[in-house]
Amino acid sequence: MIVEVAGILIQNIDGDFLMCHPTNHPDIWSLPKGHIEEGENPKDAAIRETIEETNLDINKLDGVLTFLTTHKYKIEGGRKTKNLHVFLFKSNVDMKKMELDIKCVSSFTTQNGEVLEMDKHEWFDYDKVMEKGMRFMKNILTDHKKDLFINLN
Repeated sequence: MIVEVAGILIQNIDGDFLMCHPTNHPDIWSLPKGHIEEGENPKDAAIRETIEETNLDINKLDGVLTFLTTHKYKIEGGRKTKNLHVFLFKSNVDMKKMELDIKCVSSFTTQNGEVLEMDKHEWFDYDKVMEKGMRFMKNILTDHKKDLFINLN
């Protein structure tokens, strides 16, 4: 079974990334992402999910949104595959210095009655994403390092 999802990797002007902490993963961080709804295109889904999981409307921020990649990865013991459409938002300003109300404004309840979503947000540099990010995050950053940083040594 293939599940279509979309998300936005938000990069601050200094190169750091806004990461979200899923409530059901004690030590792992991710980008804001979620399922593409019926009739929705990947870009619109990524923008909607980013609003839901960060309270940030990319359309109202100063920066550039571009398509980065489609990344496939397995979940739940290999029974499902996610087809993740990743967009990159590169900010033209220092978002860390802005008074942004970054918070998750949505949640979902599992079949077991657990309420899940994103419970924390932090800015991570590349190395911290490589240390604490979900495996798919590490793969995306490794594969697209040249697209993320212009003057990388």
